[in-house]
Amino acid sequence: MRTLSVSSRAVLGLSVCCAVVLAHAQGFPAKPITFVNQQVAGGPSDVTMRLIGHKMAESMHQPVLVESRPGGGGAVGAVYVMQAPPDGYTLFVANVASHAVNKTLNAKLPYDPVKDFAPVTLIWNYPSLLGIWANNPAKTVADLVAMAKKAPNALSYASQGYGSSGHLGGALLSAAAGQPMVHVPYKGGPEAIADLLAGRVDIFIASYASLGPVHKAGKVRILAAAAEKRHYLLPDVPTMAELGFPEISFDGWFGVVAPAKTAPAIVQRLRDELVRAVQHPEVAKNMAEQGIVPLVSASPEEFGSFISSEISRLGRAVKLSGAKLE
Repeated sequence: MRTLSVSSRAVLGLSVCCAVVLAHAQGFPAKPITFVNQQVAGGPSDVTMRLIGHKMAESMHQPVLVESRPGGGGAVGAVYVMQAPPDGYTLFVANVASHAVNKTLNAKLPYDPVKDFAPVTLIWNYPSLLGIWANNPAKTVADLVAMAKKAPNALSYASQGYGSSGHLGGALLSAAAGQPMVHVPYKGGPEAIADLLAGRVDIFIASYASLGPVHKAGKVRILAAAAEKRHYLLPDVPTMAELGFPEISFDGWFGVVAPAKTAPAIVQRLRDELVRAVQHPEVAKNMAEQGIVPLVSASPEEFGSFISSEISRLGRAVKLSGAKLE
């Protein structure tokens, strides 16, 4: 009888717990939601995320805020969200650096991209482009590599921070040249672009949103698409693979994750709202103009599998490049 009583109490306790979680999920959201973005305020990612948040707020009838917490290749924002209550109100705008590259790049990473977060969905991809200062004499990627081969640290490359496409792509280009180049990390794209325009750095591998406008203005030359295929806004620009550098290819993907143990029903609601927002005509137009490719078809489970596969794939690229957290 005692055994039956203990078992019954356990079942009852589990049932009550599940009922509380379900009730909480059904009442979600009951207060403002905050997206913590690892990119600097005012940058392309920040602007796009705020537009998505605005459309989500209209649908969910609660304010949706975007808070910028750059630094540490995304680690600052990731740790902040990892430690937040798993209630769906504090979310992280993860990307290829914070949730794939950093796992291999940083031996002391203060979070686990898989275990410490509940994946929600992919939201977009920035195909990478290789841009150089307009006054640089190089006309092709081959010219650039030839310049780098002449002497150690003959060229410098900017990045959006450790683990970013700019960092890893520059390190792989340096490895291809067989000579080290100077890595100059920034907190985000706007600062890197400013120094590229001033000629303080030679190379920047970044998105069309960062490089496209200054390329059109003749202040930067885009030599190649550091992505799987040619960029739809620059169809005449060859890929790095076409030029003989297939390893220098990065999808600058972004997605949303929640703290681990967030209720699946809340995760699914957030995923559905994100899909609805990204598919809104105003958001879709904004993304197309910036050269962004939406990726919200991924379910939470698919996004989780994608993160694991990217950790493995880009881990190999990190080792090939010799890139380190300096």
